[in-house]
Amino acid sequence: MPGVRPIVSVVSIEDQRVYAAVTEAVRLIGGAPASIGPGKRVVVKVNLTQAPALCGVTNTTVIDAVTRLLADLGCADIGIADAPGDGYTPLSYRIYNVDSVAERYGARLVDLNAEPGVRVDVPVGLGREYVMVPRAIVEADAVVSVPTLKLWGGNPMSLSLKNLIGLYGALDYGYNHNAHEWLPDHPERVLDGEGGRELGAHMPTVAEAITAMNLAVKPALSIIDAVEGGNGKGRNVRLDLVIAGYDSMATDVVGMAVGGFDASQHPNFQTFERWGLGSSRLEDVEVRGLPIAQAAFDLRRLNDNVLTMPARWCLRRLSAGELGHLVRVLGYYGFVEPSAAPAGKEGLIAFLADVMEQPNYLSAAVGKLTPLQRDFLALLVERGGTSTSYYDIMAEFSRRTGDTYVFWPTQRAVMRLGLAYVYAGQAMPYYILADGVPEALAAPGERRQVVWPKA
Repeated sequence: MPGVRPIVSVVSIEDQRVYAAVTEAVRLIGGAPASIGPGKRVVVKVNLTQAPALCGVTNTTVIDAVTRLLADLGCADIGIADAPGDGYTPLSYRIYNVDSVAERYGARLVDLNAEPGVRVDVPVGLGREYVMVPRAIVEADAVVSVPTLKLWGGNPMSLSLKNLIGLYGALDYGYNHNAHEWLPDHPERVLDGEGGRELGAHMPTVAEAITAMNLAVKPALSIIDAVEGGNGKGRNVRLDLVIAGYDSMATDVVGMAVGGFDASQHPNFQTFERWGLGSSRLEDVEVRGLPIAQAAFDLRRLNDNVLTMPARWCLRRLSAGELGHLVRVLGYYGFVEPSAAPAGKEGLIAFLADVMEQPNYLSAAVGKLTPLQRDFLALLVERGGTSTSYYDIMAEFSRRTGDTYVFWPTQRAVMRLGLAYVYAGQAMPYYILADGVPEALAAPGERRQVVWPKA
C-alpha cells in the first residue's frame, strides 16, 4: 500500500535466550508471513563463508532459533543453505555445528555450490540478462535470509541483500567471484563440470550483482544475527541483538544504522534504491522494539582496539544470575547492602551501575586488589580489548608468574568487582574493561609493584 512504511524490529537478547528474541522480533513485525507455515517448504539462507574463518559467520544459536521457529510453525520441509565462496560447504556445516541443528529439527542441509541453477531473467542494464538461481531456492515456498552483522570492505556492510550473493552457486559461477576469468587457465582448481562459465558473482560490479539476485529472489523474511557485530576480519563485539523484517532493503537500512552507517549515503544502497529494491532512508522505515540509539555501535571502532565500554553496557551482557553474584561480592567489600538490591535483571543492572558509576568507585575497587591482581589488571589495560584473545592474556600472565593456576583466582577478583569482563566471541573470547579503569589504575597512590619471575 502506497505510503505504508516497511516495519523492522530490533530486539535485545536477554540471558542468551536467542529463540525468545527471534520469536519476539518476528512477532513485532506482524508474525510469520503466509508463505511460512504448515506444509510449506522453506529455505534458510545463512552466511557461513569458509571454515574455520575469522571473517564473521551467522551465529549457530541464531540458525538454531530460526530453524526451530520454522519447525514450530509447522513447515513441512526446511532447508539450511549456503555456498561459501572458495570453501567446502560440508566442512562449514560441520565446523559451525549446523549439521547438529539440522538433525535436531529434521532439516536438510543444502550445498548451493552443488545445486543446478534455474534461469531467471533480470532487467536490462545490470550487466547480465539473467541469473542462475539454485533449484532448491526456486522450488521453495519461502526463503529466509539470515546474515550476520559485519563490515565488508568499503561496501560497507554485509547484510541481508548481500547474503544472496551466496545464491551464485559454483556449478554456474565457480567458487570465486571472478572464476570465469581464471578458470580457463586453472582447470585443476575444480572438478569437471563444477567450475562455471557464467559472469562472476561480483560482476560487473558488486552492487549490480547483488541487485540482480535480489530482483530474482525475494526473501519472505530477513533476520539479521547481531549476537555480535564484527569488522569482517576477526574482531567482534557482543551486541546481543536480533533485527527482523519482511523487506530485505528496509532490514538492511536498519542494520546499517545499528552498525553506525547511514545507508542513503553509500553507493551500493543508492544503486539498490535506483533499481526498486526500496528506500535507503531510515526515516522511511518503521522501527519497533529497541530504539536504534540504544542498539547502535559503530563497527568501524573494531578496526582499532575497543578496550573499554560503559559499565551499564558491560552489565547488560551478563545474566541475572551473574548480576546477583556481583551484588553479593560488592556487599562483601562494603560497597552495597545486598538486601537492598531489587529483583529482576533490569533492577539489578540499575542497582549495580548506580554504584559503579560513582566518581570514586573505580579507585576504591582497585584499592581492594592485591598487588598481583592489580598487575593482572595492568596487563589487561596493556593487551586487552577486542583485538586480543583471552587465551593470549592467559598465556602471558601464566608466563610472567610462572604459575598457570594463579590466573584463575586473579581473574576472578577483577571480574567480581566489575572492573573487567570476558565475552565469548565467534573468533575468540576477549576482555572488555569498564570505562575509567585504565585511569583509575594509573592514579597516584601507594602500590607495591610485583617483580615478575624471569622467563
